[in-house]
Amino acid sequence: MAATFVVAGTTVTDRPFVTAISSVLTVSGGTDNLLVVAIMCAVGPTITSVVWDPAGANQSFTSAGSPVASGGSTASNIFLYYLINPTAGAAKNVTATFSGSSGDAGIVSAHFQGADQTTPLRAGSYNSNTGNASTLALTITSQVGDLTTTAVVGDGDQTPSTDKTLIGSQGLTGFGPCIGLDRATGAASVTHTWSNIRFGNSNGAVGFSIAASAAAVVSDTGKILKRTYRPRPFAPGIAR
Repeated sequence: MAATFVVAGTTVTDRPFVTAISSVLTVSGGTDNLLVVAIMCAVGPTITSVVWDPAGANQSFTSAGSPVASGGSTASNIFLYYLINPTAGAAKNVTATFSGSSGDAGIVSAHFQGADQTTPLRAGSYNSNTGNASTLALTITSQVGDLTTTAVVGDGDQTPSTDKTLIGSQGLTGFGPCIGLDRATGAASVTHTWSNIRFGNSNGAVGFSIAASAAAVVSDTGKILKRTYRPRPFAPGIAR
């Protein structure tokens, strides 16, 4: 049967010049749970691990696909990871670790219910795109009952189109890479268009379709957050 998802919680963090970055998230029970995390990392370092509750359950996330990068002097990659059936708990960390210091880093995490627990990433749905304009579009192959999600990185105060959902945004606080996450109801093909991007440097977006479980609850509550980030002055010898 057709199903949608409960967006059960989310948090966002950004930090400069770090080798790891965390966001705090609560998984408050529910069924067919899925965590999705968007991670921004400076070009140069790579992500060596993404873990839920490293001090306890220590569950590893799976990469959704290859990242793409923004351009310019603050070039950053955008990654999407997911985790099925996370151990429930309050105020637990989602922690991404890098291979070296990342001059610009950001993370957005979200908890969904009603996701397929065997293959939550709809086969063939992962896609990416880059562009050098004030808008950036990304088309996701999906189906009715799924949920599509995209993440974007680039300069500017990125805003999804009005038919997509982004809740809890913050305006641009300075020049430099910004990270955003949105969602939309699945269909045969869903195009996510981000706007208000400061063009001049290239921007990147990645996304996929979350497959619904047969017993997914029809509901639509909670939040997804987007956050912009003001990078600190360049420090010699530290990768950006």
